[in-house]
Amino acid sequence: NAPRFYKGDKLETILQLLFQVSGQSPEMALDESLRELQIAHELDPLSDGVLTGMAWSHIGAHDYERAVGECQAALALDPDDWSNYSYLSMAQMKLGRFDEAIASAKAAYEMEKTGDNLAVGDGTTVWGLVEPVRAASGGGRRMPHGRHESPIADRIEALVPDAVVLLERGSRDDASLRRCGSERAARALVTSTYMAGELRRYWSFAATLARATDVGPAHPPISEVAAAFADAQPCFVLALGKSPGAQLSQLLTALDVAECA
Repeated sequence: NAPRFYKGDKLETILQLLFQVSGQSPEMALDESLRELQIAHELDPLSDGVLTGMAWSHIGAHDYERAVGECQAALALDPDDWSNYSYLSMAQMKLGRFDEAIASAKAAYEMEKTGDNLAVGDGTTVWGLVEPVRAASGGGRRMPHGRHESPIADRIEALVPDAVVLLERGSRDDASLRRCGSERAARALVTSTYMAGELRRYWSFAATLARATDVGPAHPPISEVAAAFADAQPCFVLALGKSPGAQLSQLLTALDVAECA
């Protein structure tokens, strides 16, 4: 039941590809990557994705203390990103902080039971999309570097939501929850869908498939599905505190939803 980590061979493969393209050694490619990420962080210090990239790169550079700090900073911006807990666990383990590493690994594993960065829904149910575990001990489809796919243990395939919660960065010390209208919630679901980097290659593929097969809608019914979710559930805005705090699940449990009515 261990969480899925990005293995060192993945980092090595990427560095080797950079070497082939740029003529640099893997070490020089890693240094250049860190320089570019630092520039990106200075331009957008509130980007958790940039912090995640910096943490991963510092793990590759064996600078585990900096990786821990960057993972914690990324989690302060996005407390429910399981990948940051995975990287944090890896760095803590390398530093010999085994109790902390186990706690971080458990947090990553619990999050990966229900979803990943991407999910699909039909207006009633939500299915999380997550890549399978890839390891030498797997028994499924063969993958590079001698690994095979295997499903994630104890995974929850689908959830039926009972609320729509929009996240925003707040300026107060503590998190706060308030109701919002269904139109605002639906709009946020639609815009977030188009913002998702994981879908950047999806739209042209879906259009090509629809054109070639004449099956299904010419465009996915994103607005319709978002409206169905928002109209059927109570909708809230959760403003996170300005300092790192609890996970989203803890915040939603602790906050009294009834007071927001």
